[in-house]
Amino acid sequence: MPKIPYRAKHYANVLNIEQPVTFDPYRKRVHHTATKEAGIAAMLQKLMIHDDYENALKLYKILLQSSRYHIANMWEMGVELIGTVEPKLLTDFLQGVFLSAPNKLRVTVFNAYIENLMLEERWREALDELELRCHRPKYHIPMLLEKLKICKQKMKGKYSLTEEKKEEDEEEY
Repeated sequence: MPKIPYRAKHYANVLNIEQPVTFDPYRKRVHHTATKEAGIAAMLQKLMIHDDYENALKLYKILLQSSRYHIANMWEMGVELIGTVEPKLLTDFLQGVFLSAPNKLRVTVFNAYIENLMLEERWREALDELELRCHRPKYHIPMLLEKLKICKQKMKGKYSLTEEKKEEDEEEY
C-alpha cells in the first residue's frame, strides 16, 4: 500500500459527500464562559424553585466575589434572592448594580433602584438621585419624570405637615 502524503490524508474526508455533515456553519457559536454562566444560572433557578433561598444567596455571593460572571446577566436573580432573604440590603444592592451596570441596563436598574427607595419612603434620597440624572437625555423619560413629580409632592407634603405641627405647637403655648 503506497504512503499517502499528509495533505492528502487531511483532505481525504473533506471530499467524501456520503459522510454526514457534523458542522453547521450557520449555527451561532457560544463562548465557553457563556455556557458556564447559563449552567450556574440554571442551578440558581433550581435552588430558588425549591425555596432554598439561603443556599442560593450563598452561591450568588460567591459568584459575585469571584468576579468571573457579569452582574448584568444575573442582577434580576440577585434582586429576588436579596429581596426575600435580606430585604434591608436590597437598596444597597441595587445601588451597587446601578453603578457597575453597562450602559444598556443603566436606566432599567436605575428605575428599580428609585422604586425601591420610594417603597422604603426615602423620598429625599430618591429626589436627589432623580434631580441629578433626569436632565440627561438618557434618563429624561416619562416614567422617571413621573417619579420625580411624585417625590416632589411627597417632600412638599412632608414639609407642609411639619410646618402645621409647628404652628399647632406655637398656638398651644
